[in-house]
Parts: sequence; C-alpha cells; structure tokens
Amino acid sequence: MARSSTEAEYKAFADGTAEILWIRAMLSDLYFFFNPMTIFWCDNLGATYLSVNPIFHARTENVEVDYHFVHYRIAKKEIDIQFISF
Repeated sequence: MARSSTEAEYKAFADGTAEILWIRAMLSDLYFFFNPMTIFWCDNLGATYLSVNPIFHARTENVEVDYHFVHYRIAKKEIDIQFISF
C-alpha cells in the first residue's frame, strides 16, 4: 500500500514500464518495429521530479527499488516521463 500519491504514481511507472518492456519484446518477436521511446504522462509533479532527481524523502522510503528500475530505463532512453496538467 502506498503511503503517498507520489509513491503510488511511481509504483505505477514501474508496473507500466515492465508491461511496456514485455509488449515490446513480444512485438519485436513478431518483427513489428516501433518508436524506441515510450512516453508516460503523469499529473503528479513529485513523481515526475523523482524520475529525474533521486532525492528520497520519508514519504518515498519504499520507492527505491522501483526508482532504480525506472531510472535505468530512462537512462537507456526506452521511456520518458512527462508532466501533464489537468
């Protein structure tokens, strides 16, 4: 259970990233070519900033494993996280 909305959004990034990687692997096995980067749109400024700057606060203490997974994929330019205002 997430203790903050930032933690919940970041967990969703990690889950979504894992799903995207699986779909990409499946599509590449079928010789389907696609854009190398997937963009995630997020309305949580804290989660968006956390994807770029790994400053952990007390509210994000359970995010470290997800952070490393997502940040590695951002560094490899497989995903990008953009802020969207509603």
